Amino acid sequence: MKQKISLVFLIAIFSFQLTIAQDSVRTVIKTPRNGHSIYKFKGANDKVGLYYIDDEKTPFTGKFIEKGWDREKKSERNYTNGVLEGDYIEWTKRGDSEYIKTKGTYKNGKLFGNYTEWWRANHKKKECFYDSNGEFHGKMIHYEGFSVEEPPSIQFYNHGKRDSTWTWFYSGGKIKSVQNYKNGKDHGDSIEYYKNGNKKEEIKYVDDKKVDTQKRWYEDGQLKYTCEYQAGKRNGKEIYYYKNGQIEKEGEYMNGDKKGHFVWYKSDGTIEEETTY
Repeated sequence: MKQKISLVFLIAIFSFQLTIAQDSVRTVIKTPRNGHSIYKFKGANDKVGLYYIDDEKTPFTGKFIEKGWDREKKSERNYTNGVLEGDYIEWTKRGDSEYIKTKGTYKNGKLFGNYTEWWRANHKKKECFYDSNGEFHGKMIHYEGFSVEEPPSIQFYNHGKRDSTWTWFYSGGKIKSVQNYKNGKDHGDSIEYYKNGNKKEEIKYVDDKKVDTQKRWYEDGQLKYTCEYQAGKRNGKEIYYYKNGQIEKEGEYMNGDKKGHFVWYKSDGTIEEETTY
């Protein structure tokens, strides 16, 4: 009998402690009327970077909800000992419709895992992933407009550094530009296009430096400019062209400096000016 009473007593104590623990996780609701606020301490001691509620001296643990004048939720964040931790959601309204604007997760104060933004309900604006250090990692997708038919711009990151092939599109689906990266640097071909599909500019990079021949074109496809590069510096022939195909200017560079004879032409091909460096 005594054993049964003891067991019941222990269960009661455990239940009471559990209730206290559950109640200790607070929910604070901020409205335009009550004036509640949450702030990040920016002083000069070990409290720097922690979040506090109003004038409280203990870092906040719990859920902080912000509501508008219409009493609808605007945002919801979770904190543990003054640090963002757990799900984060932000809402907005378009007319009478309310929808999620931003959704993500925090871990140890940094965004972690999947993160999504929306233009409006069911129309995404951005999708990406954060690693454990709060850095972009993997594919990032930007949806350019409200229409689901518009192709998204696709980018890649390797733990916060730009990586692989990035592609941007014009409205309507045609490619606007393609850029290649490696370890956060321009590396590989970089190409821009006009809306009509013709190339606008083309250049190759190695470790953030231009190499080989840079070319530019007029919108009709006529060559506009060429220049030779080595290790990021102009090195060789540089030529500008008129739209009629005639040379407008030409000269030589060596290690980024003008070298030799430079000539400027009129659109009919006759020499207008020349000089030597």
